[in-house]
Amino acid sequence: LLFPVRINVQLQAEIPEGPDTLCLNKSDQVAYVTPPTNGSVYNWFIEGGQVINGQGTPNVIVKWDEGLNKLWIEESSVTSDTVCSGTSEELMIYVFDDKTALKLNYVSVDTLEDSDIHIDWNLFLEEGVIQDSVYLYKRPGTTMDWQFVARVAAQVTSFADQKNETDENTYDYQVSLVSRCDESVQSAIHTSIQLMGSADTLADVINFSWTTYQGWPEGVDHYEIWRKLDDEGGFKYMASIPGSEKRFSSAHTTDAFNHRYVLRAVEKNGPNESWSNTLGFEFDHPVYVPNVFTPNGDEYNEYFEIKNIALYKDSELKIMNRWGKLVFESKGYQNDWSGEDMSYGVYYYVLDLRKNHKILKGTISILR
Repeated sequence: LLFPVRINVQLQAEIPEGPDTLCLNKSDQVAYVTPPTNGSVYNWFIEGGQVINGQGTPNVIVKWDEGLNKLWIEESSVTSDTVCSGTSEELMIYVFDDKTALKLNYVSVDTLEDSDIHIDWNLFLEEGVIQDSVYLYKRPGTTMDWQFVARVAAQVTSFADQKNETDENTYDYQVSLVSRCDESVQSAIHTSIQLMGSADTLADVINFSWTTYQGWPEGVDHYEIWRKLDDEGGFKYMASIPGSEKRFSSAHTTDAFNHRYVLRAVEKNGPNESWSNTLGFEFDHPVYVPNVFTPNGDEYNEYFEIKNIALYKDSELKIMNRWGKLVFESKGYQNDWSGEDMSYGVYYYVLDLRKNHKILKGTISILR
């Protein structure tokens, strides 16, 4: 007897074609395809996502979840003369959420060059290496438009921005980049400090005010006033002010001719600091030479006291009697001459201030 026999061959289903690495922000409309065959139907299987369109066809649209996922096909031939099927290999798909972040650490005015502002930041990557650049922007004051400052390599984390008017404006700064998932990543905005002030020489007071440093998550812990007098080599700490304050007064106008001040902000619960522009004051401090003093033991007007002479550290003082004989001489006079054993009467002085080549001459009377 003869019987008809049909042999069903194993169909070799092709592995799906499509992207196997995806950003999460681009994972909701992803196309996959397998080469079509006449008379075949396609059943798509998925782990970690959802087939949202095209089931039963050689083309599907998939929405993926974050993580490591799978996609495969069962292809079946339904022609009248062929009954066969086969399952493809699994296509592994990795979907990741790009955690790239930028943190601006501080913006700080250079204490040696007021027009320079230093910007420092950190770039945080969950994995991989960004090949793109970091872009730096600034905004003078609070009403101006943003200005492009510089484009730097992603490996660079600091920049010095030059030619700023820091005594006239505050400056907002922000850094940004485009991540490998084509998303714009921006830091928080940080704002520099502007130090201002005025001097009241009659009251011997300098009044300071400043703008608040902005950008640190928990704000400013405290501010510090630093100053430099005349030819001193650097700024020295002067006073600390709570972070909530924006004003301070100092009774120190008579300490020197040239005063320079700068403000330092210290981050609350953080390692960062920011310096303001420098603020300068020039004082004349003219000397006043009395025409009489009375070294008689009553503890009043006992010394030849010249007002402000201590500021003229290189001054030279000479005292002569009426016959021109030198009776006293001092370099850097400190108001410590009491006339010693001089008799009462009129004496002559020559005071060379050594500043601007100014020389004062006159008479002084010693009364007992």
